[in-house]
Amino acid sequence: MELTDVNERVLYLMQHLELSKTAFANAIGINPSVLSHIASKRNKPSADMLINIVSVYTQVSADWLLTGKGDMVKDGNSNNILGAITELFNELSLLNDVNHQSVSLRLDTIKNKLLNSV
Repeated sequence: MELTDVNERVLYLMQHLELSKTAFANAIGINPSVLSHIASKRNKPSADMLINIVSVYTQVSADWLLTGKGDMVKDGNSNNILGAITELFNELSLLNDVNHQSVSLRLDTIKNKLLNSV
């Protein structure tokens, strides 16, 4: 069976692991409603969610999860690829967090200036 998008692969993995939406969501640190949005294809999984999946379920091939290529369960040769992808995702997440904090600080500064000028 070919799973053509990442939403289908996430749901297939959950079924393969024989986990309910709630149990799977709790294990990877998301709200169960996120899985409902993924099931309906309303949303795609976030980078953080994909990182959590391969971090919690270390036997899952990140290449398969992201692209659908290869086997769902990784072999010993895919550890280098998984490590590189995980590192890149972690760096992207960190950059996203830094940018979010920077924007939040700027907004707080503007808010304080506005409040002080009233």
